[in-house]
Amino acid sequence: MDLNGKTDIDRALQAVGEILASEAQPYAIVVIGGAALNLLGIVERATTDVDILAFARLGADQPCELLRPPEPLPEPLLRAAHAVARDLGLERDWLNKGQPFSGTPDFLRGFPSGSTGANTPRLTFVSPTART
Repeated sequence: MDLNGKTDIDRALQAVGEILASEAQPYAIVVIGGAALNLLGIVERATTDVDILAFARLGADQPCELLRPPEPLPEPLLRAAHAVARDLGLERDWLNKGQPFSGTPDFLRGFPSGSTGANTPRLTFVSPTART
């Protein structure tokens, strides 16, 4: 089954977030590709997966820090994604690491000092309240 636009993607990420919250295992992810375009409202189309570009570490008094996704993805995140795949009829690997980068991509080098957040990428948080 495909994820048919923003509503389906939000529902799937919300379900993953609820499972992770019940296990006290939250993750903040940055997505790319068709899922990201849907979540941002740029397109409304079906996609088969959600590609994780990076993980995010958020500090209350500091800017967002982007981290390379681990290989493989953390077991709690995979377990939750597989449960959601089963429940919603999605492919088992619907939540996956996007295409690998060689070297260190610029986005992992951090945001420019003095950034107001206006150019900060929109994040999707896998949490009890998924948001963009």
